[in-house]
Amino acid sequence: IDASLGKLLYYDYDGNFIRKQELESLNSRLNVMCDIRLLPDGRLFAHNRIFNDNHLLYAIIDLDNGTITDFKSVPFSTANTAENCGEHMCNVFDGRLYYLLPFDPNIYVLDGDKGTVCREIPGVENVPTEKELENITDYSFFTGYNMYNEGSFAGFSGVYETDSLIFLNIMEMWNYYIIDKNSGKQKRYQYSVEDDVKTLPIKNIKAAYKDWLIGVRDPMDLIQMCEDMPENPSDPYLKKLRDTADKTTIDSNPILLFYKIKSI
Repeated sequence: IDASLGKLLYYDYDGNFIRKQELESLNSRLNVMCDIRLLPDGRLFAHNRIFNDNHLLYAIIDLDNGTITDFKSVPFSTANTAENCGEHMCNVFDGRLYYLLPFDPNIYVLDGDKGTVCREIPGVENVPTEKELENITDYSFFTGYNMYNEGSFAGFSGVYETDSLIFLNIMEMWNYYIIDKNSGKQKRYQYSVEDDVKTLPIKNIKAAYKDWLIGVRDPMDLIQMCEDMPENPSDPYLKKLRDTADKTTIDSNPILLFYKIKSI
């Protein structure tokens, strides 16, 4: 999506340009879209930034006729800023679209043109009420972060699915929730960045492929993290990370990390 030109750009999987498309109905809305998923039927499922009293979080776009259907809104507002409600709130896996809602402990699935709960996350406490969310008029990441620190459930900020796992980010931080689809086991993890790095932290997951989670690390972020490691860590994964950091400079390209979780 090119929000500046107001066009949709099509490429094949090898990166070759195919065509561009301009939909007049989208011109005023492209700049608020932060994430798009292509539905199996060819429509687009758009995750929008919210702005002031424009509460529309999700919309469905028909590329054949350019129509846009409002799908799901949130009850809170922002203070003259366009804000994300998460970094990867919707995901297509095995022909079905799954999505999250802020301050909500459930995973939803798109069923036709409506959403239904497909997984309820157990043991979640202090979920804000609809009235409490309506009273938020200056929503931002920091609003959610402060509520999280005060004990409220701030929701999940990303959902990714592999062949065997569902991985949920929590507030884009070092916390995450993992569901084993085969055994049904579910577990919440919290990685303490205050301690020395002893195991490989899962951070900045951006995609999933087959049974892999794919993370992206900024070069400086990787270098700084490895400064807290032993020079010769016994953990082979940390050693690989340390060796990569030793060959990395602040001008290097971002680093891709491929994670395969064996068990939880």
